[in-house]
Amino acid sequence: MQSEEQPVDESRRSRNYNNLLILFGIAFVLRVGIILTTPLYPAEGIVPGYNDEPLHLNYIRHITEAGTWPVYQPSLGGTGNRTAEFLQPPLYYLLSAPVWHWGEAIVSGKGLYAVRILSALLGLAAGIAAMRLASLTIGPAIASSAAVFLLYFPAALYFTSLVTNDALLLLLVLMSLVAIAEARKISEMDDLPRHLILSAKVGALLGLSCWAKLSGLLLIPLALASAPVGFSRKQAWAVRATALATAIALVIPLLTWNYTHYGHLVPLAGGYGPTDVTSFNRGALFHPWAAAKHLFHSAAVPNQALWGGFPEVSASAIFTLALLVFLGRGLVTILRSGRDRWWLLALLTLTLVGFAVHSIRFFQVEFRLLIPAFGSLAILMMLGWGRLRPGDWLLALLLTLPWIISMIY
Repeated sequence: MQSEEQPVDESRRSRNYNNLLILFGIAFVLRVGIILTTPLYPAEGIVPGYNDEPLHLNYIRHITEAGTWPVYQPSLGGTGNRTAEFLQPPLYYLLSAPVWHWGEAIVSGKGLYAVRILSALLGLAAGIAAMRLASLTIGPAIASSAAVFLLYFPAALYFTSLVTNDALLLLLVLMSLVAIAEARKISEMDDLPRHLILSAKVGALLGLSCWAKLSGLLLIPLALASAPVGFSRKQAWAVRATALATAIALVIPLLTWNYTHYGHLVPLAGGYGPTDVTSFNRGALFHPWAAAKHLFHSAAVPNQALWGGFPEVSASAIFTLALLVFLGRGLVTILRSGRDRWWLLALLTLTLVGFAVHSIRFFQVEFRLLIPAFGSLAILMMLGWGRLRPGDWLLALLLTLPWIISMIY
């Protein structure tokens, strides 16, 4: 009987694998479409340009041409000037610089597209990491759906098609969560050296997240979750201390550089304040309903210039309402699944809330600033999708529907 069932299982696995390949392939094609049709801001085309992209490109050009880590120069005009992104840590730009150089060497003036493709590949890798995280923490049932969420969610799709360090941070945050899940899953108490290696991996990924973007500092406390259940208190703290020490050791040179050049551990450009922000963010803390509407609006389609009147606003409302329903249902599902999974709820919630508070603190009500927490959103919403999901193809279609409507109208 088993010999008859085994070919059926193999056939099902093969079919699922092929479906995933097609879904990843379509996700890459969508990114290539955005890569080729998005002009540099402020030019207008099929898709409006992303206003920060030229600033990220200036960072890459500086590394390529000068071979040094650039220093922000506020005398050139504050936020929005050509050095505004120089405050960012250099990891994404160090990875992008040779890609830019190769792209320019092959076809002059096309280095931009080469770096955008790098961002797209980082986005696809984030989809694989989401599958791994879902499989480790919940089970394989939602693994492919979690990947589809990361691949097709409008904001993730858009910002992993452009030149921005958000693409790298998204991947590193997911890899950090995967490393924590791996460290917790192995519970052999007599194998402490192996756990110390795994916890060092957790710390290294958390530290690298900070080198991708300073908001990665919000993740450092997650190192405390790296000890598995069943360890003695002494063993558990040895594991946690190893993760924290590794992360801190990687972050100290970055903070030292910042303090040496800017006089602050976490420097900020001018303009991040309630009186300096753009008009649609003004007074976010004092007008939470308006801020929430803008936040959810940008969840459906990340570029404000794509939106007009009906039917786009209706699509945005339906889209974000569905997200909230799935998110709430996912939270309840984990709470009802037993205390052994409450650590996961805490991990995902801390990641999500941390970046939400970070967004409000800077008076920037943009869904883009939640991109590092998309791994958390993916797991929670896929649990909410749960039994209702008829298939990943429908999920991919629903996620891209706001884009489709925007392009048509």
